[in-house]
Amino acid sequence: TLDPNVDVLQPEDVTEAMLEKIHMFGRKVYDSATGTCCHQCRQKTKDTKTVCRSGHCIGLKGQFCGSCLNNRYGESVREALLDPHWRCPPCRRICNCSFCLETPTGQLYYLAKSKGFKSVHHYLEHLRAKWDTEDAREEAVEEMEEDEEE
Repeated sequence: TLDPNVDVLQPEDVTEAMLEKIHMFGRKVYDSATGTCCHQCRQKTKDTKTVCRSGHCIGLKGQFCGSCLNNRYGESVREALLDPHWRCPPCRRICNCSFCLETPTGQLYYLAKSKGFKSVHHYLEHLRAKWDTEDAREEAVEEMEEDEEE
């Protein structure tokens, strides 16, 4: 395991100028030379991204822009940057980007919001719980039917 505190931006090193550059709304500033890439949207822009402090993360895997982290996971880049223990969605095994999931979920944001969910992640958690409950119910019914036959 890598030491998550070596060569990684620490909360005490985060400046107000960095926090002001977190993207939330409007147009992004693209820069293929000096921009950083968001793990979720893959856009190389000049806005401030998250820093994963899991000790396992490498490359752009732990970098999320403000709009993606908020819309897809209901989280804040500001809070992530100021948390010395923040771990990115891939390290928490909750990433819903097109590379991490077999089934892309790119169009779910507006559906999740229209159904009253805070983010795509919250909507997917709801669907998973519902699916797990339905599977458990079906398994119980099958078990009862098998018991009745014996």
